[in-house]
Amino acid sequence: MGYYRKGHFRKDGKWVSGHYVRTFGTKRRKGKTPQGCMILGNVDVVTDITKEEFQKNYFKKHKPLLIKNFASRWEAFDKWNFDFIREKAGEQDVPLHDNKPADASKSSDAPVTHMKMKDYIDTIRNKPSDLRIFFYIITDRLPELLKNFSYPDLGMKFFKRLPTLFFGGSDAHVLMHYDVDLGDFLHIHFEGKKRILLFDQKQSAYLYKVPLSVHTIYEVDYENPDYEKFPALKYAQGYEIFMEHGDALFIPGGFWHFNRYLEPGFSMSLRALPNKPAVFANMLYHVFIMRYTDKLMRKLFKAKWVNYKQKWAYEKSSEALAKHNGIVSTKRANEEGHIELAGFPHHSVDSYLPKLVRAGMRVAICDQLEDPKMVKGIVKRGVTELVTPGVTFNDQVLNSKKNNFLLSLHKEKEKFGIALVDISTGEFLVSEGNLEKLLHIVSTFDPSEIIYQRSVQIPEQLKNRSAFKLEDWAYQYNFAYEKLTNHFKTNSLKGFGIENQQSAITAAGAIFAYLVEDTHHNLLSHITKIQIIPQEDFLMMDNFTLRNLEIVYPSSAQGKSLLDIIDRTSTPMGGRLLRRRIILPLKSVNEINRRLSLIDFLNENDHLKYEISQLLKSISDLDRLMGKLAAEKISPKELGYLRQSLINIHKIKGLLHPHADVLAWLDPLYDQEELIKCLQNHLNDELPVNLAKGNVIKEGISEELDTLRGLQSKGRGFLDEMCQREIERTGISSLKIDFNNVFGYYIEVRNTHKDKVPADWLRKQTLVNAERYITEELKEYENQILGAEEKIGVLENQLYRKVCGDTIIYMDQIQQNSNIIAQLDVAVGLSELAVSESYTKPVLNESFAIDLKEARHPIIENALPLGEKYIPNDIYLDKDSQQIIMVTGPNMAGKSAILRQTAIVCLMAQIGSFVPAKYAEIGILDKIFTRVGYLHQHPTQAKTLFATHYHELNEMTVNFERVKNFHVSIQENKGNIIFLRKLIPGGSEHSFGIHVAKLAGMPAKVVNRANEILKTLEASRTQGSSSESIKRVTEENMQLSFFQLDDPVLENIREELTKIDINTLTPIEALMKLNAIKKMIGG
Repeated sequence: MGYYRKGHFRKDGKWVSGHYVRTFGTKRRKGKTPQGCMILGNVDVVTDITKEEFQKNYFKKHKPLLIKNFASRWEAFDKWNFDFIREKAGEQDVPLHDNKPADASKSSDAPVTHMKMKDYIDTIRNKPSDLRIFFYIITDRLPELLKNFSYPDLGMKFFKRLPTLFFGGSDAHVLMHYDVDLGDFLHIHFEGKKRILLFDQKQSAYLYKVPLSVHTIYEVDYENPDYEKFPALKYAQGYEIFMEHGDALFIPGGFWHFNRYLEPGFSMSLRALPNKPAVFANMLYHVFIMRYTDKLMRKLFKAKWVNYKQKWAYEKSSEALAKHNGIVSTKRANEEGHIELAGFPHHSVDSYLPKLVRAGMRVAICDQLEDPKMVKGIVKRGVTELVTPGVTFNDQVLNSKKNNFLLSLHKEKEKFGIALVDISTGEFLVSEGNLEKLLHIVSTFDPSEIIYQRSVQIPEQLKNRSAFKLEDWAYQYNFAYEKLTNHFKTNSLKGFGIENQQSAITAAGAIFAYLVEDTHHNLLSHITKIQIIPQEDFLMMDNFTLRNLEIVYPSSAQGKSLLDIIDRTSTPMGGRLLRRRIILPLKSVNEINRRLSLIDFLNENDHLKYEISQLLKSISDLDRLMGKLAAEKISPKELGYLRQSLINIHKIKGLLHPHADVLAWLDPLYDQEELIKCLQNHLNDELPVNLAKGNVIKEGISEELDTLRGLQSKGRGFLDEMCQREIERTGISSLKIDFNNVFGYYIEVRNTHKDKVPADWLRKQTLVNAERYITEELKEYENQILGAEEKIGVLENQLYRKVCGDTIIYMDQIQQNSNIIAQLDVAVGLSELAVSESYTKPVLNESFAIDLKEARHPIIENALPLGEKYIPNDIYLDKDSQQIIMVTGPNMAGKSAILRQTAIVCLMAQIGSFVPAKYAEIGILDKIFTRVGYLHQHPTQAKTLFATHYHELNEMTVNFERVKNFHVSIQENKGNIIFLRKLIPGGSEHSFGIHVAKLAGMPAKVVNRANEILKTLEASRTQGSSSESIKRVTEENMQLSFFQLDDPVLENIREELTKIDINTLTPIEALMKLNAIKKMIGG
């Protein structure tokens, strides 16, 4: 499964690219994947197909197919346009439909108005309109068109009496439905563009199909689906198709389809009769039974029938959703009937909760709100916590080496206020800026969930993420300011440096409203500060660059990213810090050198580094443990992990103390001996996961607890003594005393011995093969022992909560220690990496030069087979003499690797890491761009590496003094080439395209033919023609243009094109203009 971006979305009255959908049929990309979107793939696309191929691969397999330019083969193709229809049928009165769905009083096939055909065509041409013509039968209304097309020979038995047209304006759509006759059909489109979604019948439950109908719930908006209201949609797998003038789409019978006119247009459907008896019988049921039953029920019961169908659709979709997530569905009765429910046992929450949250769902956890022993009657229950993708403490949901951010978005005109919180660690960040800055923050911090105000549209680029709307009152500045100052217990926000950032404050305040009011998380004492994201301090990379360089996520599921290669951290905090650093490299030379000096220090003190690394391995996730402590969710076992972590930090502090002068810039670790003693004195060495299991508090802490435990211990001995006494008294050797939660303590006797039971025993329960009894003595013991156990539980809970309260006082110190340990962990890991991989300490300065000697690509080097060495290369770039390097050479020679390795080495240096090179001197970079194909220009006069196999570009150096040629060396040997992977000065004279094709496995016949053509071209090539072409580039023009309009014919064509007003041009006029241009060039 993969993800791609395509489609058209309406924005300011125009259609622009920008729709994210999930796709299937391709390899899934490792890493973050969009949540909350339908799974849409591409249909196969052909320009021509034989009957045999169509029947075998599509018709019989019930598989859709798009045939491009299908209708262009018709002799009368030029008549399939609005002008011809307007001329021939302009005076006809046509019924029109709109986008409004049916209701209890309105049938889905009832028109909303009538209009003459010519007026309708003029209307949809001149302005956006949702009016459409439904089922315009050509044989009845416009028989002249019958001679203007031909039925294709595809083996389909077309119903030739029913060729039908459908028209729509640029705002029109046809609701999701399947055709009642269940026939296969060919859908041919004309004029403007059209978007179609297709789903087979297996997806019906996920689409919210209603009973006795061929449509889904009308409320579902397939252009902007509400995945909160209709969560099953996320699992619907289908196809997305974009049709243009003359295209034909084969739609198998019974397929669901949603049609959206992106521009005014019309389509023709050529229907085929059902070709199987079972399908034919099903068609008769749909047409003559199902449809009329639905009409009758609508007439009799009106709104009640519509409501019932909606309820049924929700229930069936809930069943499908439950099955998809492995949750059992069941029914519960109430006054109105049965309600479909889905759930799982409470003790399995840790198993099911991660599945649901990763699927983008919001899970409400309900619990008892009262002590059952203190209440008569029904115990009050309510929602105690709402777990969402961005708000959770659950370790099974969280990634230990990645923050789980919730992003709050506030929009004010063109400015965005941004707030990020990780409730599991207590990190709280804010910023303000334009859309570009917002998108950079999203790509950098990768939030798991976004919240935003209901009255504002979320940017199109974020619609593929899990998002939730808040009411507008949560985004009021005064409300937000009060929320923040109340939480931090301050009079103002000046101390945090955000006093003047009103939009950021508003976004931050909304987060607290969401956490407290919506998700019931009101214990947030671990969020101790709010910080500005100082983006100007960091090297900037856009999302494309991060992906292209494989910084965090690899390009394939089997590959590794740069983060995977360099991450040698031992603690979760260290892993998260390294991830943050690699996405946000520094621009401060001093700060980078501090980080490098710590690695230098560790390299020189190998034994110290080893001792620290061993201690780091037993340090748990301090930030998340403190988050759980604040939220009162920390278990005894986790408190034990905290205790061990503090002990190890105390030891690390001792190891670093002799080197305090060298590490003076590193904040000192807090000494927490008092807390360590408290935890050691109060908690047992072995601790349970669940407090209710008991045996958490050490003996000697509470005299009352010790007394109760003694009574409990003696009680067990009493039971053994009583059991032996009763055996001797009754002679029943198989007698046993046991306990269960329902009946308490009892004496069990098999039926073969029940005649020996004494008269003072009271029968309590009868089993198939045994009887259970109680005695006064045993009952008295039960009261004592159960009373003791209950008191032990209450007392131990009180003592445990006191220990937690004593620990939380140290919140600030522990969080500070966590930060220092994370920095140390990253340094230790990078030191180990530098030693094991022979990395070098880089030299950073404020110059404009990059000087790399024997640099290597760390990701490729890691992937090489054992024993194979990476070929290093030198790179020199500066602002004055060598600003642009043209790297030439054939495909597969390693050009892209050299480009990427240069960027990666510079990036690694600026995170404060040693680098894979023999020598590296780097002037601080502020941005890194990688561009593939046609993307934005960056007029920044950046130092540039330009890789190409167009060796003619070597001659650019003639006119541009800061452009230098280099090429990846190749060795020819008896008609074969060997890639040496070495970058050397000078341009490449050949592209070696045929050699590369041979290496890539192209058929020998193709390669041999290519060689013949190459020899012919080389023989006829005019010597120096490429040089003359290059010389025509003016020296003043710093943009390297590959195309020159010196030809007077091309100049004339350009003039003609600039005169055309495409907004008023009709299709016929466009064809005539195209024909005129063709004549200009002698066509």
